[in-house]
Amino acid sequence: MMPLISVVVPVYQVEKYIRRCLDSVIGQTMREWEMIVVDD
Repeated sequence: MMPLISVVVPVYQVEKYIRRCLDSVIGQTMREWEMIVVDD
């Protein structure tokens, strides 16, 4: 089993960049990950 990776993405006032960021994480070849999106 591959290790689980946690990606924490702060999204306060980043509307301009969020799509690119999320697409980049989703496009990774490693499949054992979780994404935590924080609007702080």
